[in-house]
Amino acid sequence: MKTLSLIAFITLLSQLAAADLSLSGFNIPQKIVIEKTTLELNGTTYRKVSLFNVKVWLSALYLETLTTDSETAINSKTMKVIDLYALYDISASDSVKGWKLAIESNCESKCQALEPEIKKFYASIPDFKKNSHYRYIFTTMGLQILLDGKEIFISNQPEFSNLLLKTWIGKNPPSEDIKKELLKGSAKP
Repeated sequence: MKTLSLIAFITLLSQLAAADLSLSGFNIPQKIVIEKTTLELNGTTYRKVSLFNVKVWLSALYLETLTTDSETAINSKTMKVIDLYALYDISASDSVKGWKLAIESNCESKCQALEPEIKKFYASIPDFKKNSHYRYIFTTMGLQILLDGKEIFISNQPEFSNLLLKTWIGKNPPSEDIKKELLKGSAKP
């Protein structure tokens, strides 16, 4: 009888360990599958602004192989996904201002060559509506962005894809806490 209780307890623990997270009313899966590729939740974070720490968005980083190292995540030749959930309304023009700061802070020598792609990206940014779900799919071929399941942007330039990923986990993220939390290397909160 003790063996059955131990097995039941171990089964319950493994189910709890693999359970999806619920954050700010959003279901954050432990694993997602994109084009037959399974990615695991590497970390989650909130973007907080103002003196009152208003949560503007929640994001989750998914990787094929979990890591705590930003260079490993950015430079890997595997798929990466950031799911971003809007917790607050922000106009498209204010979103573009935020992206411009993030991109300029993380731009390196190739930014001049990426200028047409960067402008195309800015032009694709819609109003940021509360409860919207953005999915950024980073591959060795480029980047695809979905808004509530519909494609709003595609880039066939891997350099641009890496640049955008760096805005979250590169040398100059929105905050060190965001980078640290996304690079937790574990799905555990």
